[in-house]
Amino acid sequence: MPAFPSSRAVFYLLFTVSGFAGLVYESIWTHYLKLFLGHAAYAQSLVLVVFMGGMAAGSAWCSRISLGLRNPLRSYALVEAVVGLCALGLHEVFVAVTDWSYASLLPGLGNEWLVLGAKLAIS
Repeated sequence: MPAFPSSRAVFYLLFTVSGFAGLVYESIWTHYLKLFLGHAAYAQSLVLVVFMGGMAAGSAWCSRISLGLRNPLRSYALVEAVVGLCALGLHEVFVAVTDWSYASLLPGLGNEWLVLGAKLAIS
């Protein structure tokens, strides 16, 4: 009869899957932003800055509030669920924002540096 994995092993597995999902999200966001920004280097740099900056800001914030949480693991699971739900709506939001940008915002800017700055800010 097979033995059940320990709860610690299950946590390790869940954190590994979470990290893998984060890398998949990063790759998908890079491809989407490459379409909008027009250059892979801009997209990769922006995704890396936002991803690492978000991890740094999130860990700084969580270090302040984690002692007050009754169940930090449940809070972490909730955050993971919210990120996953947001990822499900990425395509629709991307299409809406890019359509609006190309139809309304970007044509009025004129200067290529202003257009790039607006694209980076929107991204």
